[in-house]
Amino acid sequence: MADLKEILKGIADDFPVPSREISGAVSDNRKIAGGELFAAFRGLHFDARTLIPDAVKRGAAAVVYEADDGFVPEPAGVPLIPVRNLDSCEADIASRVYGKPSGDLSLIGITGTNGKSTITHLIAAWSQALGSKTGVMGTLGTGFYPDLKPSPNTTLRPLDLERTLREMVSAGARAVAMEVSSHGLAQGRVRELSFSAGGFTNLSRDHLDFHKTMENYREAKFELFKMLPEEMAVINAGDETGREFLRRLPGALAFSRDALPGFSGRLVFAEDVSCHAGGITVWVNGSYGRAELTVPLLGLFNAENLLCALGIMLVRGFSLADLERTAGCLRPVTGRMECFRKEGKPVIIVDYAHTPDGLEKAIQGLRAHGFNRIITVCGCGGDRDQGKRPIMGKIACLNSDKVFFTDDNPRTEDHLEILKMMTAGVPENAVCRIIPDRESAIREAYAAAEPGDAVLVAGKGHEDYQIIGTVKHHYSDRETAVKILEG
Repeated sequence: MADLKEILKGIADDFPVPSREISGAVSDNRKIAGGELFAAFRGLHFDARTLIPDAVKRGAAAVVYEADDGFVPEPAGVPLIPVRNLDSCEADIASRVYGKPSGDLSLIGITGTNGKSTITHLIAAWSQALGSKTGVMGTLGTGFYPDLKPSPNTTLRPLDLERTLREMVSAGARAVAMEVSSHGLAQGRVRELSFSAGGFTNLSRDHLDFHKTMENYREAKFELFKMLPEEMAVINAGDETGREFLRRLPGALAFSRDALPGFSGRLVFAEDVSCHAGGITVWVNGSYGRAELTVPLLGLFNAENLLCALGIMLVRGFSLADLERTAGCLRPVTGRMECFRKEGKPVIIVDYAHTPDGLEKAIQGLRAHGFNRIITVCGCGGDRDQGKRPIMGKIACLNSDKVFFTDDNPRTEDHLEILKMMTAGVPENAVCRIIPDRESAIREAYAAAEPGDAVLVAGKGHEDYQIIGTVKHHYSDRETAVKILEG
């Protein structure tokens, strides 16, 4: 329980706030069980202040509401407290309501364009294997693997974020590995969190519809490393932005898929990487010694994800010997280079790659495993960065033997226009087809494949829906792969 007066101290000082016990805080009136503080935001598409009477009826103990525009609600029998810039105060309110739970565990933040989900799940699995109960928060869901609850965003809003962390602490979590998105950083969602360690994966084109420039995108990512001790930062030295971050953070641990002659800081790197039918083997060397790690992950790029997870575990104090001994416990992550096989048939790989860099790495990563041909199925989401569409079309065709362009989540855009933009980047001699219906495209790609080939289905990964217009329809690439292999 927290006291309302203390929660709003310094936030609503120009309004008489009474003392009152608050059991939690929510912005969704449907989640009120009784005794919570209801935060009524004025959103872009919906004004939650209209729900104040219903929130009180459901048992809200008090209400804070956006007051920038002079809105005054009708009396409702509980304290109704106006707050200017309520959005910017949400993180402070959430932290006070739930008693800053990030201070009661080891919170690990992972940021970057690609690899965040894989790395957080590797960290959680490795930590669990070594006796440290660890939760995950991110795109694939929130909780303790494999029992994850769906998450509406990569990084939750502060009220949901702090509540979830408090629940994890109560459930015995000693650590949480969390994906930290550029939106979450730029919008201050994680401002009140106490991070004990953090990792940076890479930076490539994404979210420019929000950030506008790559510089803004890069600086949003760097905000994470202002929030944790420099020596607890783990940075990809094989990435251009990572090298810039390392210049700003000389005390950080660098990781690289290659040796870095002349590098004077702490480093873990791959002496060699071998791709085989069961996954990859990485021979590690550097500041912590040598080790051989064999993990069932497909794709050469997953060596970087493994090195980042390894670096995080090392700066947290786990020994390299223990990490080498338990590496076999690590498993592929749902919808991330997830392999669907049947003896004597082509292999289907489902991956979340939805950026130019992610798609290129996924296709090239499969090449290293010795498949005869790579047949790629991909699309682009609507209402998102349009500039990457021809780039992704070009990358798909240059790196694949055959490409099937199809719908992703068209949202409110014309799906045929999205496909037209993608194919604008296609080289003249490319072998490609356009099949808008996604399941049909995957079936056609599989029919064109032969034993020894790989069909890469990129873009949606773990998602079990397709957004057409403003409606979510049930659809899963993973379920489609299973149906195809079962005939």
